[in-house]
Amino acid sequence: WYDADADDNNDSPGSLLAQAVAELYERVRANPERYPRGMTVRILLGNPPEAAKGDFSNQIWNVLNDLRDAGIPEMRNEALGWNLEVADFEGAFPHSHVKTLIVDGKTAVAAGYNMSYEHFPKDHPSGLGNGRNDLGIQITGPVAQESQRMFDDLWEGSDSRTCVDFNPVYVIWQATCFDRPAAVSHAPETQKYFLPGGDSDAFSMYRTEVYNEADRQIVAALHAAEKSIDLIHVNFIAQLICDLDLLYDVCTFAQAMPYLNSLLDTISRNDTRLRLLVKSAPIDGVETSMALSLFRAEIERRGLEDRVEVRFFNGPMHYKTALIDDEFLIVGSQNYHYSAFGDGQGLAEYSLGTDDPQAIADYKRLFEYQWERAIVVGE
Repeated sequence: WYDADADDNNDSPGSLLAQAVAELYERVRANPERYPRGMTVRILLGNPPEAAKGDFSNQIWNVLNDLRDAGIPEMRNEALGWNLEVADFEGAFPHSHVKTLIVDGKTAVAAGYNMSYEHFPKDHPSGLGNGRNDLGIQITGPVAQESQRMFDDLWEGSDSRTCVDFNPVYVIWQATCFDRPAAVSHAPETQKYFLPGGDSDAFSMYRTEVYNEADRQIVAALHAAEKSIDLIHVNFIAQLICDLDLLYDVCTFAQAMPYLNSLLDTISRNDTRLRLLVKSAPIDGVETSMALSLFRAEIERRGLEDRVEVRFFNGPMHYKTALIDDEFLIVGSQNYHYSAFGDGQGLAEYSLGTDDPQAIADYKRLFEYQWERAIVVGE
């Protein structure tokens, strides 16, 4: 949740989200009878390691400052049932890489993008946009309950910060803030499965340092392919030790990550065609190039090179997406990277998988557009 270092024009992604929360507060204040259970908004940060420039410069202060600047006068109002909570994920090593939104236990969003200027277009008025491409997926239905449980797992015990007064008379507002462990609570209505109609399937794909179900889901999904796999991934990495290949030839395919092994096995068994869009530079591209070299060498050793096409994404990108057999789509935060896979290690990550025809059709159009624009490796 990053703000501009220059003058704060309240135009950062975080500021815009804070303004939406302020609009919600005003609706609750104007018509409390429409919200008999009140309104709770929870914002959970990932707590990545960072070098703060001062006591009030880290991300949790950015959030609180944006909420205050948006015109929200209070974090708690028992008469209205208004409850605004902000917290940092409990751990920093590893931290949470999850980007998600859950509304009323009915609708869930899983995404790859951060609250940062990078994802704004280059002509954004702030002058800080970089046109970084990324993707999220929104699903309404029973899977949102699983998403909510995922959020609760991250939220419980996180470091919550509450400010008693955003506009005190005699002290700076930060002096009214205090920390305590976050606790989970919900209105009963938000814990019911919502059935919107339709027959699409959706799957919650969650992993943490101690719970790596999403790792197994991704490997199994890739392994199940029978015809085609279309991937757009900012990272396509082997084990950390393979970074040494910049200086020494120490890495072999034995150091491949599980997703690389699953792709290789699927291509070998089923005549599956793989199209892969990856980032070319800078650091991500270097690690990807080393893993690609290992992967392509093994593909060629098995005589399967005609089944694999790799291109470099044309422009900044941050995708973590997979389409399998034009029938199953995965979108979320989990990179094909050693930091996001493995037993007893790795970041917290979240994705949603679905067979929804409209979502798949939309993704196919996006993929074909970016594939045609992409840079063929070697050109």
